[in-house]
Amino acid sequence: MPGLFGSLPLGASLAQPINRDPAGFPIDLARPILLNPDGSFSTEETITVGFGDRYFNIPTIWNGKRVDEKDAIARALESLRAGGIFPNFPTLGEAEAAAVARTKHIGLLRGDEAKRKRK
Repeated sequence: MPGLFGSLPLGASLAQPINRDPAGFPIDLARPILLNPDGSFSTEETITVGFGDRYFNIPTIWNGKRVDEKDAIARALESLRAGGIFPNFPTLGEAEAAAVARTKHIGLLRGDEAKRKRK
C-alpha cells in the first residue's frame, strides 16, 4: 500500500478522482499512449529496481519518449526527491507481480483510448 513517499502523485488535486492500480498506487491517465508495432500500447514500460530496502517499479517512458534504464533511474530518483511516488514493495517478487497486475489494469482502463488512437 502507498505510504513510503506519500499517497498522492505530484501535482494531484483532491478534487479529482485518482485511479489506482490493484496495489493502491496512483495511475496517471494523462500519460501519452505509445502504439507498439505488435498492436499493443505502452504508457509506462516499467523496470524494477532496488533502492534501499524497497523494490520500485519505475517507468522507462518519460514525457511520451522511451529512455534507457540509466536515464529512467536518474529521472525516478529526481522525482522521488521532489515528492513523487512509484509503486514500491518489500520484495522483488512482490514488485514484479505488481508490475504485471498494474499493466493489465492500465490495459483495462486505457484500452479503448488506445484503439481510438490507432484509427
